[in-house]
Amino acid sequence: MKLSIFYDHVTTAAEQSGKSIDELLASAVMAGIEAVDINNSNIARNPDMLPAIHRAGMRVACSFEFYNWGGDEFGSYDRFKVHLANAKVEGQKAILVIPGFLEDQEAVKLNALLDEIGITDAPVIDPRLDEFMKNSDAISKMTEMLRGAVQLAAEEGITVTLEDFDGYKAPFARAQGLLWFMQNVEGLRFTFDTGNFIYSDERMEDGFMLLKKYLVHIHTKDRGVEENCIGFKYKRGMAPAATGEGYLPIAEYVRKLLDDGYDDYFAIEHYGHPDQAGAIVRSAKNLLACADQ
Repeated sequence: MKLSIFYDHVTTAAEQSGKSIDELLASAVMAGIEAVDINNSNIARNPDMLPAIHRAGMRVACSFEFYNWGGDEFGSYDRFKVHLANAKVEGQKAILVIPGFLEDQEAVKLNALLDEIGITDAPVIDPRLDEFMKNSDAISKMTEMLRGAVQLAAEEGITVTLEDFDGYKAPFARAQGLLWFMQNVEGLRFTFDTGNFIYSDERMEDGFMLLKKYLVHIHTKDRGVEENCIGFKYKRGMAPAATGEGYLPIAEYVRKLLDDGYDDYFAIEHYGHPDQAGAIVRSAKNLLACADQ
């Protein structure tokens, strides 16, 4: 079982604990973590980041970047080419892109439609959703840019992925929206964030079943219960939690993926946790225990 940790958690852990980045990375390695997931923009902003990762004997599992391909970055791959070049140097097999967001009014309409459609058992797109997505200027632009990005990345032997992003204005936040992108952008693949479908009050189990054929990378994010989280079908809270210490059935799906032959990284993610240093170690311990069962 291969584990990675979001590098942002390491920098936050340093701020919280007063420990050095080198010390915290060494602690992560001792816990069984061998790689990091990084925000590509931080490579330029923090020139000490990659040397610290390499000193610890770690590698970059996957990098991610935010784009505005449905807006003012439409037609430009300038930043994406930098992202791709950095990924190639680090030997990454896949990268994650967040291609853009909708304006408020359009996001409200899309989410209302998805509420009405629900999640189907079969990977079939409802004609109403297909019409909405194809008639959206922003989504059409994102789709066109994703197609080009997939082609550019393929030339470098790298796979472009999209995740179930936890944001109301993301047209790829929910299972059916993500499936639409997978079916309309040939070669696009799925980063499964175990804790993000619940943001939209969807079960990770349903999202997994619908999208598992596209899965190439995993963020193992858990969610903690919040008493004031009421009125939802599945969501019981969005509190940050160490992986394996929340209410999501992550252990079950880790074992399922390992049994099915998944051999890439399980990335530990828990933005907002008040004890990042401790949560990193506990998350690794909990995940490794799943592999031993």
